[in-house]
Amino acid sequence: NAASPKLALVYFAIQISLATTLLFLAQSPAIMIAMLPLAGQSVVIFPRRLMLAVCVMMWLALVVPMLIRGGPGAAAVLGMFFLAGVVFVVVITQLAVKEQRARAEVERLLAELQEANEKLREYADQVEQIATLTERNRLAREIHDSLGHYLTVEIGRASCRERV
Repeated sequence: NAASPKLALVYFAIQISLATTLLFLAQSPAIMIAMLPLAGQSVVIFPRRLMLAVCVMMWLALVVPMLIRGGPGAAAVLGMFFLAGVVFVVVITQLAVKEQRARAEVERLLAELQEANEKLREYADQVEQIATLTERNRLAREIHDSLGHYLTVEIGRASCRERV
């Protein structure tokens, strides 16, 4: 759906704006922790480049107000702490997403394997039936040939006896 990425971007813009406003009003850098789940959500929702852009926007939204209010030293400290938190959240979320995708792939492969196994069982049953029918046909031909030979010999003997 083409509207989904746009809606997600609007959602993130609103969330970042709210967090920036809260940071500015609360005058406490601890509000930065409230933005960390957004970093995790950006990993799940967006491709890598857009996710990085969202994380940079979050970082700027926290650092710029702190730079205005607290000066470069406070902004640098907040920026480093937030960057460390974002990197941690992004890495852990990426690992979780990769694990989830790998699990889905394993389940898909398992389903394919079970389907192939079932077909193999069906083919084995068919081979067994064909082998049984082949053996029956061989025995029937052998009996037919033996019986035909026996009858031919007996009729020939009987015919010879009549002539004599």
